[in-house]
Amino acid sequence: MSYQKHLRNLEISTLILALLPSTLGQVAMASQASTSATDSIWVKQPVAEALETARRENKPALLYWGAVWCPPCNQLKSQVFSHPEFASATQSFVRIYLDGDEPGAQEWGEKLNVSGYPTVLILAPEKSGKKTDKKTQMKERLRLAEFVNFKEFQTLVAAALAESVPLKKNLVAKATAKYGKKATLEEWKLLALTWDVAETSSDASDAQIKASIKELDRLFVACPHGDIRGLIAARLLNLDTGLRPAWIDAVLATDASLFTARVPFLSGAAQWLEKTPAATAKETASKLLDGVKKLQTNPALSSAEKIQAWSARLDLETAMADRKWIEMKQLDQTRRDAAADALILEATSKSAFQRHAVVSDAASLLANTGKTKEAMTMLEREAAASDTPWYYQSSMAAIAFQQKDYKSALEWSAKARNSAQGEATRLQWLVSDIVMQSKVAKAQESGDARAAGQAFVTPDQSYESVNAWLDLATSLPDGFAGRNAVRAKKVKDVIAGWPESRKKQAVLLKWAETCAKLKNEAANNCRSIMKDAASH
Repeated sequence: MSYQKHLRNLEISTLILALLPSTLGQVAMASQASTSATDSIWVKQPVAEALETARRENKPALLYWGAVWCPPCNQLKSQVFSHPEFASATQSFVRIYLDGDEPGAQEWGEKLNVSGYPTVLILAPEKSGKKTDKKTQMKERLRLAEFVNFKEFQTLVAAALAESVPLKKNLVAKATAKYGKKATLEEWKLLALTWDVAETSSDASDAQIKASIKELDRLFVACPHGDIRGLIAARLLNLDTGLRPAWIDAVLATDASLFTARVPFLSGAAQWLEKTPAATAKETASKLLDGVKKLQTNPALSSAEKIQAWSARLDLETAMADRKWIEMKQLDQTRRDAAADALILEATSKSAFQRHAVVSDAASLLANTGKTKEAMTMLEREAAASDTPWYYQSSMAAIAFQQKDYKSALEWSAKARNSAQGEATRLQWLVSDIVMQSKVAKAQESGDARAAGQAFVTPDQSYESVNAWLDLATSLPDGFAGRNAVRAKKVKDVIAGWPESRKKQAVLLKWAETCAKLKNEAANNCRSIMKDAASH
């Protein structure tokens, strides 16, 4: 998993985490929703109390921010938190699980500057460094916002707690220094594996992305470790609009560099090909495809990563077949193999964590191989058995939309909206339904062959849904904080596409009245986003 453009423009690496008022701490509890065996390792205290305990007892805190339905979160639970050595590896920590649906959790997300699920923070007690302020505060040492396996997690924890590890600004200076003390291998790993998500997300500003590219390129040039150099190169490839062959070569240089860079590589390989100049595109495609195939033979890949590898391979081979670089029969065989493996990986995923991490992606892979019926059957079966059916219902809505079955897409989207549980989750899925309605409405307007003449979505339905979102957001103390602010921006984009009318103005007026009822940062977020909606 990974969203944070809407949050305060803080320098994450130097963020000093002062505890929020006790009233917020009383409602933002460490999650008790899960019934898994891993529950016993997480403290059963409000977050503010848990952080105060860590500060008072001079212990580091490990704070995990996630949600029960989130596939990357469950991959982390399956591979890291459920590992038999996890408890002993983190026994010196105060371990805090902050579920995004806990009351007040999104205000904590705002305070901690986290939004994307999952995020893991390590906070350590440190003196402020000011002569006038002798109080010890909890200071961020590590921010992890993507999947790592347990071995990688152990390395990060050890590096984050080492006395020699400075915060990011100093670490970058150390890593790129020509003279003086150089960064250690562990420090390079810490820097590369936990590169700030706010600087690499799709919601980052152009200025953030430009600054991140510049800094990463300096690190790429300076890095003496091939595997870490490959990961830095992969991050550059996912950020930059251009493409340097040296970056791809660094990712593919060795088995170690490829495996270390696997997360950004598997998510971005097909897009890298689209950035490649025409003169070298065929050669680059072959290199990328060989890299995916090599990764597929690595026994260290998790089940979820194996599915991601198949998806990347399908995307690459589809592009190559379209350009006549490979024969269609090769792509057809890959589709058959991918479909067969998707069924096997789903069937062999037994624990609840594994199934949450695997099933939706396995179904998506099946649909992309042309086996739509099998994909829908898999998702319907899982939704009926799951404690989070809305996630699978949304997947069915997405597949139906891809198939231009707009009526079914709306029906599954509505079911997901109605079955969603948890404060932030209900708001997120209500917004997802609003977005689906907007997409179907646009398909109708475009005169799509299967949508033309069929009024699946009326303007009144769209207005009613947005009003329902406003009512729900207003009823929550953090309805415009954290991830909820991201959802508000999605609604803003939908409203911006509406034609001018009295009903549109009525919705905007209601939004303005909602903002007037809120306080502090939530009120500021609400007003800022609403003004953007009104300006379109």
